Amino acid sequence: MFRKSPGQNYGLFFPGSSDSRINTAIHMFFVNFRLAVYWLDKNNVVVDKAMAERWRPLYMPCKPARHILELHENRIDAFAIGDRLNVTYVE
Repeated sequence: MFRKSPGQNYGLFFPGSSDSRINTAIHMFFVNFRLAVYWLDKNNVVVDKAMAERWRPLYMPCKPARHILELHENRIDAFAIGDRLNVTYVE
């Protein structure tokens, strides 16, 4: 929050515990840059994606998702709906 822009190789992965549309909704309040947002299901398959515009109140996936991946806006075409990602993270 309050960054001027993310780095080109910067990203955030938000793991979830159940598939849901409402629990994976995001807002862009106080975000002064656009983000490429990907929603993934329990198998890490991309179920939706969006270019999140700054200061928009709500983005929600069209299908239930479990995880959220936020990347630099230039990465919007990095993955397509239906792609399965190999995600490794440490809790």
